[in-house]
Parts: sequence; C-alpha cells; structure tokens
Amino acid sequence: MTEWIRRLLGAASLPRAKPRPEARQAQASYDAARRELERRRARLDAALALEGLVEDMKEVRGE
Repeated sequence: MTEWIRRLLGAASLPRAKPRPEARQAQASYDAARRELERRRARLDAALALEGLVEDMKEVRGE
C-alpha cells in the first residue's frame, strides 16, 4: 500500500467536528421555515382546487 493511500485512509477515519450550537439553531430555523412554507403551499393548493370545484359547479348549474 502506498503512502498516500495510508494517509487517505487515516484522514477518512478521523472524527468529524461537532456542529456549533449556532449552526444547529440556524438549521432548526431553516427546517421550521421550510415546513411552514410547505404547509402554506398545501393550503393554497387546496384553496385553488376548491375554487375550481366551485366554478365547475356554477357551470353545471348554469349560473
């Protein structure tokens, strides 16, 4: 085994640094904002579908 492979394997086995508390907080805030955005998009999709259904019903009734 050549020296560079030994070094590469040694570097791969080093423990990773722990994320800083600020990074964890930022990730948590990002995840919460992402969930809120997905929730709002789902509500908008539902509202648009309902609006389309109401328009279809009006057409069927001849209104």
